[in-house]
Amino acid sequence: MSNRSISIFFVIIISLSFFLACSTESLISEEQVQKSRFAQDHMVVINEIASTGKFEFIELANLMDYPIKLREGWTLDDNGAHYLEGSQAFFIPEGTIIPAKGYLLICPFVEEDATEVLNNPLIPESALLDFSFTINNVDTINLYRGIQLIDSISWDSDVNSIGRKEEQPSQITKLLKPTPGFSNICELMIDIEPPIVINEICSFGLEYIEIYNTSDEDYQFNDANWKLEDIQKNKSITILAEAVVAGKGFLVLYSIKGENFSLGSNDTLYLLRDGEIVDYLSWNRHVNSIGRFPDGGESWVYDMPKTIGSENQETLE
Repeated sequence: MSNRSISIFFVIIISLSFFLACSTESLISEEQVQKSRFAQDHMVVINEIASTGKFEFIELANLMDYPIKLREGWTLDDNGAHYLEGSQAFFIPEGTIIPAKGYLLICPFVEEDATEVLNNPLIPESALLDFSFTINNVDTINLYRGIQLIDSISWDSDVNSIGRKEEQPSQITKLLKPTPGFSNICELMIDIEPPIVINEICSFGLEYIEIYNTSDEDYQFNDANWKLEDIQKNKSITILAEAVVAGKGFLVLYSIKGENFSLGSNDTLYLLRDGEIVDYLSWNRHVNSIGRFPDGGESWVYDMPKTIGSENQETLE
């Protein structure tokens, strides 16, 4: 890209940022503007983040029962304290108002993603968009007021949604449904755990998922709707109702790109029954084989020998 093209691009982005800041303020009622107070450190938190899905976003929450107004200096940065070192950051426009017990949605992006982000109809009109940084699959998002660190959330594999539990705001969890601009909703976890678990995964080469029956009795899947999903949640693998896993036995399913989903280098795999999570596993690099050792146990071992449909081995024999 020529210097002239770069200059034009930044002029467009700066103009767009100003327009979006103004249009966002216009969406706030006059009553909210009149009642707003200047935000203090304890009034704002990072509430939810998505690094994948329909669009990347950061959601800030106003903890107060009245609207708050952000002075100059409220800033978002990724990957640690780079903002303090002068790297690109997201500077929230002075005067931005967050409604009482409400949310501010922010969608940062980098140059190569500008066209996709700026033309994404799923991003709400109230969201702030600006050329700054991209939200990565392994990342940290920091909220600053001036040089004061106000809040921070980190993760080590792609997140469809990570944030605060609505009923326990001090707890951060990846098990959320994306709700940009609305209250966080946790995904449902099964109450009575069946004897079926994810036992081994390979995300490199011939990708497969091994299911293990921890009980001594045969298990047939005809009691419910069983599925496997990855972090993108846009495709799934259905376990056939007639499938049977012998007691202390294995069931192997293959992930085929184009037919269901492909396991990524930074991913999460979910095992669901009737839409409720039975088991899940996250990893942050391609795995030749990651599995439980011993089979069905609580401990996971990276870089195990592949043992498709048979007992896991901790090391090569």
